[in-house]
Formats: sequence, structure tokens, C-alpha cells
Amino acid sequence: MAFRRFKKVSGKSIATSDGRIVGRIVDFITDEGTGNIVEILAVPAPGKIENLKKDIDGRYIIPYSIVKPGEDFLVVDTEKLRRLK
Repeated sequence: MAFRRFKKVSGKSIATSDGRIVGRIVDFITDEGTGNIVEILAVPAPGKIENLKKDIDGRYIIPYSIVKPGEDFLVVDTEKLRRLK
């Protein structure tokens, strides 16, 4: 089984593919059975990103399926974000 290190990603920024800063990554939610990342929790940046739900602490809950790696931060696919409900 391969293990991934998340320390390099935690605390990094996350942005939309059209350049809006979403926030700062603080945690990951994984599937207990597979260990795969399911969601990312991020402290919101100023402004509101439509279609992203928040947890009880006010952090964005971002489905990992709409995220891809970027050079210096993770990127939320804007088109997939628009289709979230």
C-alpha cells in the first residue's frame, strides 16, 4: 500500500481554475475503507464561492473529485464547481 504525505499540501492555498482564491487547506476527509481522499476542508478566503457547502466551523467542504494539482496550490475546476448542488 502506498502512503501519501499531506504535510506539503496542508496550509497551501486552493483556487478556482478561473483565478479566484477559495481559501487555505486545513484538513482532508478520507474514505475509511479505501484511504482515498473524498473531501478537502479549507478556511474560506474573503468573498463567497457559490455552490460550496460549509461545515459547522465555517470551513468549505470541497469534493476532491473537482480538484486537481497545480504548481503552487490546488485548483478547483470552475466548470465542475458550477455543476455542484
